[in-house]
Amino acid sequence: MTNKEDVKALNLSDQFRTPPELFKELDGVFHFFWDACCNSDNCLVPNEQMVGANYDYLTHEWRGGIREYQQKWFPECSIFINPPYSRGSVLPIMKKAWEDAKYFRVVMLLKCDMSTDWANYPYDESSACPLIEMQHTDESIASGCTHLYAQMQAYKFTSGILFLRKRIKFNDLEGIPSKSGAKFPNMIVILDRRFHQ
Repeated sequence: MTNKEDVKALNLSDQFRTPPELFKELDGVFHFFWDACCNSDNCLVPNEQMVGANYDYLTHEWRGGIREYQQKWFPECSIFINPPYSRGSVLPIMKKAWEDAKYFRVVMLLKCDMSTDWANYPYDESSACPLIEMQHTDESIASGCTHLYAQMQAYKFTSGILFLRKRIKFNDLEGIPSKSGAKFPNMIVILDRRFHQ
């Protein structure tokens, strides 16, 4: 491929969709009120619950104030994020998610690559982000996330990672599942700083 073709392929892959069955499993645990990195064609949260499917997450401001959303959704204040994976896209989203995690629980579906800029960025001033990691076993992803979040709460961790055992079959732009799994492993990242400030 030429450089232009490479860029075009990356831009298309940024629009691949979260498999609805995976989202449903996560939603059963975390009860999302916002699919933050979607557009009007692939939003997975019902319209009446959305903060706004067409908003740009990076520039979104909590109009009416954070407290309004906390009162409406607390304690099930979860934001779902499946960001674009192309180079340079994840770090700014991760920075905002880390800030939003002061007020809401944020659950992210990310490419499992700990060599990236976003994985090595010092998100807080002390550069000490309390983190717990778990390997996904044969249990359901929902069970794995429930166990991970319980451990986060018990041991006062602000973030947790569940490394997924199987490759995800993302949906294409038409919503059709791919025939084979992604070329990379994925992980579920949970951020929750509400009780650790």
